[in-house]
Amino acid sequence: MFLDTAATVRDDPFRRDARVSRTLDRRVPGCTRRRSVPFEERILADGSVTPEEVEAAHDRVRRCLADSGLGINYDPDGGFELQSLDGKYPDGFFERSDPILRSCEKRADEYVTYLFEETRRNPERRDDAEITVPCLQAAGLVGKDYSEQQWRDDYDADTLPFDSTSDEAVQCRLDPLGLWRRP
Repeated sequence: MFLDTAATVRDDPFRRDARVSRTLDRRVPGCTRRRSVPFEERILADGSVTPEEVEAAHDRVRRCLADSGLGINYDPDGGFELQSLDGKYPDGFFERSDPILRSCEKRADEYVTYLFEETRRNPERRDDAEITVPCLQAAGLVGKDYSEQQWRDDYDADTLPFDSTSDEAVQCRLDPLGLWRRP
């Protein structure tokens, strides 16, 4: 089957702005295969996300969830906590709330928060092992002979040789370059 890629790009509203597609694919590989919404496209068009833009995306998700009786609290370190606005958590709360959350995120924040957090954590897009191992060494969590390859192997096998929940390990995971987070 012949696919006219020029027509496909021209006819696809998400791919129309090639700059957005290139920026997203560099930061979130494969995301251009999915559709984004105009709100996100505007935020992501310049390749960076400001704290104000993240908050705007979070606000849209909050309002969307509230329409279904749910609330969300975002952790400044990343992640969130979903809650029932009426304080009731019936059996199956997760099964009921997760599809609602996913739908709300698709409308406002499928990629914004991820791009913000990754850019804040590693603005030059250096290799994770290259920035994480020196942090772990400086924190005394691994020895000076601990290599980037050993970290990759241990990370992939979920056999890190230190308590990954310790304050030092969390600091190295969230902000290995020491750019924004103060423990």
